[in-house]
Amino acid sequence: MLDFNQLIIHDSIYNILLDTLDDSLKSHLIELESDVDRSITDITVNKDKSLILSIIFGKLYFKSLQLYLNSDIENGIIKSIVKRDKNNLLGKLGLVIKHGRLIKGVHNYSNHLQEIIEVDLNNWYCPCYEYQESYSNDMKLTINPLVTSNTNQFQNLKPICHHLLTMLIHINNNKD
Repeated sequence: MLDFNQLIIHDSIYNILLDTLDDSLKSHLIELESDVDRSITDITVNKDKSLILSIIFGKLYFKSLQLYLNSDIENGIIKSIVKRDKNNLLGKLGLVIKHGRLIKGVHNYSNHLQEIIEVDLNNWYCPCYEYQESYSNDMKLTINPLVTSNTNQFQNLKPICHHLLTMLIHINNNKD
């Protein structure tokens, strides 16, 4: 059984930025360490569970994780926005990049809406092309053996897309 629980963890934005910034900006952030509030947190992933899920789902998992980190999810509706980039994370710490250096300043958060998808988990349905294609391919795999052989073994294959996987991650890690 796949375990999505505790895949998403809360970590200091300072630590997240240390993992993602290039060396030049990382050294500037370390210089400003005393001015940075390390109690401000954002979400990140459990690396061990992430490795297992990436082996199982491949690219689909990475698309789901990216969507989860850059979305507002509520009642089966995924609103994809750009909110998890280095400028927005630095802005939460009161820092901006100016002329290749980190300085204290106010950043205008720019959460650009990209896509809205409504996912129906009760009926295991998503209107996206990826799901429709997966469903079609699964039906071929399921029906083909029934037509070509006399066995009544029905393969229990469920179609999946990155939207459905994102919702599974959300449901198992939402602390609201």
